[in-house]
Amino acid sequence: MPRTSKPTRGELETKKQHAAEEKQVPGRLSLPGYISMVGVHSTLLIFAGLFLPKTAILQELARYDAETMVFSSLDRPQDPFLDDLTRSPTITLFSMCAGALILQTWWAVWLKRSWMSTVTHDSLEDKLRESNPLAGTRAKELARALGVQLVSSVLLHFVLILFGAPISSMIPKTYLLALLISILTVFPAAYILGSPTWSNDSASLVRRWTWVRLFAEFSPRNAAERALVYPFLGVFLGAWAGIIPIALDWDRPWQAWPLTPAYGALFGYTVSSIVAVTVDAITSGPF
Repeated sequence: MPRTSKPTRGELETKKQHAAEEKQVPGRLSLPGYISMVGVHSTLLIFAGLFLPKTAILQELARYDAETMVFSSLDRPQDPFLDDLTRSPTITLFSMCAGALILQTWWAVWLKRSWMSTVTHDSLEDKLRESNPLAGTRAKELARALGVQLVSSVLLHFVLILFGAPISSMIPKTYLLALLISILTVFPAAYILGSPTWSNDSASLVRRWTWVRLFAEFSPRNAAERALVYPFLGVFLGAWAGIIPIALDWDRPWQAWPLTPAYGALFGYTVSSIVAVTVDAITSGPF
């Protein structure tokens, strides 16, 4: 009888890789990595929002821009932790935007790489090439996403005015709030999906209708799309809820425009990101 040779270690690894690829669902992220990434990303966003404005350099700038119009009452003084955050809302919003842009760039690159590794059906080498583009290509994609995000921030600025933001006063503060919202919502989507254009070629049509399906119809089809849509909704709901305390006659420094909508948007993003990964864990089953 002919003797059958045992498969080598390399052949066994190749078979395992092929088996894993056959089981992989398009758009489904690796759940353990997804959970850990959302945990780290959400924690860093909250940390940047609460502690980045407290850095020495920014506090020096805040003292030059300090607003002395709003004081905490003597009977109910403000918690000292909030003093650095409320001293200059402009500096606080600027630091939040800077921290969010760095973290959202990191998040968008990771999410696109993980997503592309599941939706492409080519060989392993092609998947690696697709999910890990050249540095020049990635820089161009990030630049395009940054351009889309800047344009959307200007549009959001006018939307905020239509919803009651000051028209002629506090323009820098209102724009920084619009910039923060666009960084949290538009920038990752523009990098991962590509910027929507009015071209008539098939790729542009698919990209444009993907934007419509996700951000007008709110109809995500997989985990990666939920990671974009849920935080999008969470940011706007959080910012809207954050406006409510401003109308209260408590005269607290933390009620200054636009601190509460900005932090509402930030916390709304983190909560909705956790909801997205929870829904994925429930619907995907054991991993």
